[in-house]
Amino acid sequence: MNIKSLQHCSSLTFFPKHQPYFEFIRSDVTSHSSFGYAFSYDNQLYCLTPFDNQGDSFPYLILDYTKQYLGLDALLVSCSATCWQAVVKAQFLAQAYQDLGDRKHVLYLMPLMGLVAKQTVLSEYLKMASLPSLLLDYAYRKKVSSKQLLQMVRFDLSFLTWFDSDVLPYIDPSCSVLLDLCESLHDCYQRLGGIHLLVESLQFDSIWESYSDLNKRLSILRDRLFKQRYPTQTYFNQRMKDQIKVLDLPDFMSIDWDKTLENKGFFLNVHVSRLDDLQGLSLLSDKQSLFETLLQEMTYDSD
Repeated sequence: MNIKSLQHCSSLTFFPKHQPYFEFIRSDVTSHSSFGYAFSYDNQLYCLTPFDNQGDSFPYLILDYTKQYLGLDALLVSCSATCWQAVVKAQFLAQAYQDLGDRKHVLYLMPLMGLVAKQTVLSEYLKMASLPSLLLDYAYRKKVSSKQLLQMVRFDLSFLTWFDSDVLPYIDPSCSVLLDLCESLHDCYQRLGGIHLLVESLQFDSIWESYSDLNKRLSILRDRLFKQRYPTQTYFNQRMKDQIKVLDLPDFMSIDWDKTLENKGFFLNVHVSRLDDLQGLSLLSDKQSLFETLLQEMTYDSD
């Protein structure tokens, strides 16, 4: 992008057609303290730098631009668009497609954002921009990558709209946990046959009302989801817990097993820190029949 000149100006306004873009790029742009960018459109200078200069004369680098692209090429260069987050790039491209009305024109802008100018890539970013508003805000706040955003748009829009309004405001998971949560919820949503039955089954309102801590809410929700998705696994794991409780082991002994139920058997953990603990090892032979019963109980099949 060529620099045409350097001029000192004051109180420059933004180009009217650029206003929607500054709504979502303003906070993602590094401001220049010593100079700004501008471009001349129909013999009038317009500011390209997202800060308000209402004071004294200020130096502006005047950029060249392509008129058929409404000066968006100059805007991208001035705002260092290659450094933007994926969600900001997606929103910019969606707005550009709306304004330019031609995918070829939008493809021209993509290399200025550090993106490959391919129809498939453009389609992916337009899908990302179609995410509901809170998910877009979440993606910006958590610096969600383009790869992770693409995983989000795999789900039904009606499901995402519901998740955006009825679940996301009550939790604050990491992106990996959010994707896992969406996967689990979407699976239950399809199995049960709709949002209403999903809400009825998991009783979301009881979670939001009973717990104010966001992490606790998330933990309870994930636990209910697991039970909903894997009832057989849940049943046998609970049966194992009940059998272990019957063993009435001392504090220095514990039992672990494969919670996925893929491997039969259990681990008996013994932590000896006192002489009394050594004497307590006799429990192993005393409770042999109970251990045998525990092993026999592990005749399950996983989901």
